[in-house]
Amino acid sequence: RRRLEVAESSRAVLEDQVRTQDAYVRSANSQRAEADAALATKDREAANAMAAHSRNQRELEEVRMQMEKHAAAVVVSKTRGTKLMDRMKEISTERDKHLETLNETKRRLEKASRRLERQKEKTKDAEAKAQDKTEEEEDEMKELLEFEISDLQRKVNCPILKDKPKEVVLIRCGHTFSRACIDKRLADRMRRCPTCNKGFANDDVKPIYLTS
Repeated sequence: RRRLEVAESSRAVLEDQVRTQDAYVRSANSQRAEADAALATKDREAANAMAAHSRNQRELEEVRMQMEKHAAAVVVSKTRGTKLMDRMKEISTERDKHLETLNETKRRLEKASRRLERQKEKTKDAEAKAQDKTEEEEDEMKELLEFEISDLQRKVNCPILKDKPKEVVLIRCGHTFSRACIDKRLADRMRRCPTCNKGFANDDVKPIYLTS
């Protein structure tokens, strides 16, 4: 009987040990599963972080390339602007020279007109005082002065509307015309210089003022 009690006691102890070990194994398995899940989560987070880093790198590279293109475009635009300013200065200088020439031509025309008037007066006086002056000489003098006046008027007047004075200059090419001539071309959408056929816009038409 004593042996039976000892055996029962031993069996109970063993069963307790087995249950304890089973509980420990289940706990260990649970902890391992949790650790595996946590590790998988960390792996996913690391993969997501790497993917985000790669996207950021690509975006940064795209931004860098866009900035380089923009910088190159700015340089090209600045160069074109500088060339355009230089050309505008050249055209302005040419316009000033042309205007000076036109003013000088106008002064010569006015002087020639006054000379013609004086010559006419002299001719009248000469006719009254001296009948020996030949009509041929008078006609030659008149023709000479009228030719000079006609030549000067040709330089001062519009090459298209020849009875109109030059009033505007096309700064794209430096050629001058009457206001009526250019206004008609703008109204008809014929925006090319009548002399050199170079295109122009409304802003390219600038006034000129001939002085005595």
